Amino acid sequence: MSSNTWNPLPALLAEVDGADWEGQTIWTLGALPNWSHPTGVRYYDDALAMLCGRCSQPGRSLQEELAAVMLGAGSVSTWTCGFMSNLSPTIKTALGYAPGSDIDRLYIASSGTDFTVTGVTLGLPHGQWLGYGTANALASTNVAGVRYVVAPESWTRGQVPQGTYVIVDEAGAVPAVSVPSTTTRIAQSVPTWVRATTTVDADDDFATTCLEASLNADQDAGAGNARMRLSLDSAGRTVATWPTALTASTTPGWVNTALRDYLGFTGCETGVSAGGMVTYTSTNRCAGVLAFGLTWRRLDESQTWESSGVRLRSGAVVATGRLSRRSYEYTVIVPGPGRPTADLRHHLLDRFLPQMMPGTAGAFYHQWGDPRRVLRTLDVKSGATVETQAPYTSWQTSEQDGERGRLLVRRGLDDAATRTLTYPGGPRVETQITLRFDELVTA
Repeated sequence: MSSNTWNPLPALLAEVDGADWEGQTIWTLGALPNWSHPTGVRYYDDALAMLCGRCSQPGRSLQEELAAVMLGAGSVSTWTCGFMSNLSPTIKTALGYAPGSDIDRLYIASSGTDFTVTGVTLGLPHGQWLGYGTANALASTNVAGVRYVVAPESWTRGQVPQGTYVIVDEAGAVPAVSVPSTTTRIAQSVPTWVRATTTVDADDDFATTCLEASLNADQDAGAGNARMRLSLDSAGRTVATWPTALTASTTPGWVNTALRDYLGFTGCETGVSAGGMVTYTSTNRCAGVLAFGLTWRRLDESQTWESSGVRLRSGAVVATGRLSRRSYEYTVIVPGPGRPTADLRHHLLDRFLPQMMPGTAGAFYHQWGDPRRVLRTLDVKSGATVETQAPYTSWQTSEQDGERGRLLVRRGLDDAATRTLTYPGGPRVETQITLRFDELVTA
């Protein structure tokens, strides 16, 4: 299916070794208690897993916020939301979609009376981030006593901006409300927002050990809180947000300079306060993130097979083999000093490559802005009544045969250890570099 996205571009992220900040105090913020990183937590798949665990903290997933807002408005219904692939084939058919259909959309459901959903556009020309566009009062469909409203569009890939919401209006005395509240924090992505800490996946076990978890435990603990978020923007810069109701301070006092420098902060940044939230963005890109956006040039995929064969006396040939390695070559344009506002030489040579030397593990995101793991179409199994694997979940995607999902990788041992950036004479505007990496696990 075609993504509702502005920027289907790749990124390469290195594995994180947090030895320099394990068990250390990270920062101070206003009069809040100090934020410290727990001991015994050191390694992460990549910077995104370290920051937010690719999920929302307790009470802050989209479904939990939906249920809390509706309960606060007086609703006695049970409210849920998720991806269409979570629904049974019977429900999909009743909603007008064939079982196993190629649908990567959100739904909102209620066990109570009929309701409507109205999308809200906040400066987004391609429709609202959750996929409900600008449609006015989409009516629910009753399936076996449960009401559903399916988003008419696919959700938008990328960092979810502050203020994204829909208006839910349940029939009866319950007033129409905004879901979630108007103090919505910036979220890494829609799947990250939908996934709660209770979601357990085969390779996503950072929900309780990520930096966002310790940040909220130290500085925004208590029922109904956990309102502080950490994420990466499209360029790989680190973004922290917190409500002004928690603290009006816009400038943390960094104690651990190793983590500060790794995340791209200089210590001189000042957060921007708007809409009841403070947004604090790093000056530089995160050291373990190579997200060059429009400056990527090509991505080549190759396979290496190990095989052997023998010709029998009958003349027949018997052979056997196995796929030993699936490799990729990622070529990016590196702007030079001739483009001073976009010069990426030092980020590549001095920050990223030392984090991902040959042999170092990491993750490759075919589509930066969608953190879901690759699930190839050939792996999707469906039946008449039961789908054993769905093509789209909050964890996996088979979009374009998995060519836009996240891969666990290792930089090739045979990739050149010495890299030279050669710029043509004159203004030294740009050059290019190719990195080779191997897929570790086939989903």
